[in-house]
Amino acid sequence: GRSQFIDMSSESLRRDNLEVLCNMIAGEPSDIDEGIIGELTHLDLRNGIIARLDAGQCTLDEIIEYMDQYNFDERIQWKACAALWTAVSEKNNIFFKVRIIRVGGAKKILRAMEDFPFCVAVQENACRVLQILAHGDHTDRISVTLMQLGAGIRVLQTMKNNSDNARVQENACAALWSLSLNHDNKLALMDLDAANQILQAMSNHRNCEILQWVACAALGNFSNCLDHAVTLVGLGAANTILQVMHDYPRSENVQAIACGTLWNLAVDPDNQVTLMELGAAERILQAMNNNIDSKIVQRLACAALGNFADRLDHDHAVTLFGLGAASTIIQVMDVHAESEDVQAVACRTLWRLARAAGCDNQDKLMQLGAAERILQAMERHLQSGDVQMHSCNVLCSLASNREIRTKLQKLGTAAWITKAIENHPENPALKRIARDARNKIMFIPAHQL
Repeated sequence: GRSQFIDMSSESLRRDNLEVLCNMIAGEPSDIDEGIIGELTHLDLRNGIIARLDAGQCTLDEIIEYMDQYNFDERIQWKACAALWTAVSEKNNIFFKVRIIRVGGAKKILRAMEDFPFCVAVQENACRVLQILAHGDHTDRISVTLMQLGAGIRVLQTMKNNSDNARVQENACAALWSLSLNHDNKLALMDLDAANQILQAMSNHRNCEILQWVACAALGNFSNCLDHAVTLVGLGAANTILQVMHDYPRSENVQAIACGTLWNLAVDPDNQVTLMELGAAERILQAMNNNIDSKIVQRLACAALGNFADRLDHDHAVTLFGLGAASTIIQVMDVHAESEDVQAVACRTLWRLARAAGCDNQDKLMQLGAAERILQAMERHLQSGDVQMHSCNVLCSLASNREIRTKLQKLGTAAWITKAIENHPENPALKRIARDARNKIMFIPAHQL
């Protein structure tokens, strides 16, 4: 007798099932139903397409055509999304990304996400494509186009539908990170409650390191706006970020991105108070000590501490001194003496500590060797306007009494300040700050200037 009808659209049926299926059909060839033969032909064609997609043998036009013709087939949809991601990764240029948009690739990806909302493979690979399309140089217009097509809505919907799947959440957060690089997109995503969705993902998947740092990166983009920074702290973002730093103390990616996000959050004066009360400074100093060889961790951590030290009431600068921030920063300057970025940010933070903390702590800075480290930075980075300007600011703040001025004079600071002026003749702000520092160190009365 003839076999019962078999649903050939089942995802479990693959090329290696073909021989088994044929053997299940009893009788002579004349007894075989033409419908079954058609189904087998369709299965063979489908598996051939999947094999070509897996092998990277399809052109962009073919991938888009398969997504259109097989819009009912979730396996072809996720394989096509994976093939698109591979193609974009390999070519890695703006022209190919633009072509994907023009031939309707983005629309097909978003349709697949809508048609198969609970298929993890479709959602994961679709988010990966959206992330790489929106990321990189000259992709701002692409990012805006994706948002206009509904990418933000689709990504947030998949986070809700697949909240228990770490891989989907990870790639969705990565897509939000890339999309939020554009300012208008960032505003739209905040209106869509993206921050809350990201914080939920971080809370639900604390054991997924990649998700944590990608999520922090997305929050970092959102926090690069004063209103959003206040909103994020109100949503509990600071607590979540500090928890992540505690969970992954030696992860360079986590610590760097977390410090960068805290730096943005600490732009707001009220946020500075909240963050200090939550122990943010201690977490940042731990990150610096645990990742002493990482330039990016040190640069972003110093920047965050600099914002804390910038409180007008100066209380935070005193607290930071008590936590050992000054000695840590000076150590970082020694370890990363050749890094212009680290030196510039470290000098700026030392300046904020020195100007706010009062004479006692200025004496402590001198005892820690701050002046020597600053002069070393000036010598090694003569052409860096930022290093020279922030160094001059620190020296000016240190010269608070006769004893310190005498020490600075003996170290030859005036000569290095003069070199800073000579090497940056077209930088009026630097020249003004440098002259003020030199005059204060040499104790030249105003009427003699």
